[in-house]
Amino acid sequence: MPYRIKFRDSAVEELEKIPRNIQETIVKAIDNRTAIDPYGFGKSLKGKWKGCYRLRVGSYRIIYEIIEKEVIVFVIKIGIRGDVYS
Repeated sequence: MPYRIKFRDSAVEELEKIPRNIQETIVKAIDNRTAIDPYGFGKSLKGKWKGCYRLRVGSYRIIYEIIEKEVIVFVIKIGIRGDVYS
């Protein structure tokens, strides 16, 4: 059973600032990878982002939280690798 995807409002705003072709690649990656197996395709984060995961799409990172009891992947932040973790 695939996970439902939900976006934080700020993540939607971040996605909209990215060039259209890369937006499409990011959305496909979320739909085809994260929704299917968020643990397998993501990497567990540490420190400030402990409890969250990240998906790598080229030089972009998608930070998300898995809400297991609701079967939801909650996308928190989307951005370039150097900026997304701050």
